[in-house]
Amino acid sequence: MSNLITRALSGSVYVALVISTIFFLEDGAWYLALVLGIPALLEWQNFRPEAHTQRQAVFSILLLLLALACFHPQVSVNWEARFAFLALSVALFLFLDSMFNDDEQELNLDSLFRNSFGIVYILGPLLCLIGLSFIDPWILGGVFVMIWSFDSFAYLVGKYLGSHKMMPRISPKKTWEGFIGGTVFTAGAAGLIWKYSGSETLSLEQWLVLSV
Repeated sequence: MSNLITRALSGSVYVALVISTIFFLEDGAWYLALVLGIPALLEWQNFRPEAHTQRQAVFSILLLLLALACFHPQVSVNWEARFAFLALSVALFLFLDSMFNDDEQELNLDSLFRNSFGIVYILGPLLCLIGLSFIDPWILGGVFVMIWSFDSFAYLVGKYLGSHKMMPRISPKKTWEGFIGGTVFTAGAAGLIWKYSGSETLSLEQWLVLSV
């Protein structure tokens, strides 16, 4: 099976799951954030596994779950406060464990940075994801569609028409043709979403700006 067919099949399954979660599952954006958040945090920790002990990895995931729980649409104010208190307690434990886990101060600082920055780096976009769904599910769905459009058409245009390398030392296969093709098709996707979605939250100009 060719790489293109494999990408298309796996991508179709992923697209169907994401779109159905956003539009057809109650509070779907929150569950989507949950499903995306844990693998993202594990992947972050795998970038530098020596900076995370197994205990820190587990408590980082727990902190992510507690922080997301605070923003579940169905959680009462009292439970929000409880989840927030538990999240702060876990964050304090992570701070102390990172700072005093090793005799080498430099290793402790590296561990602290990677544990704390990883949570903020991943949690921030997840909360934005949930927030966008509150404004209009079509904005969240549209962001995903535009990302997929750019990814897919930048790959296709670059593969078949690309000849001018964009940043060969960083990503040897990226081309300016692919970048331009991806941008044009993403703008087209934004226009189609504006025209056929029925959403009136954003104007055509705002959709085009968002596509950029």
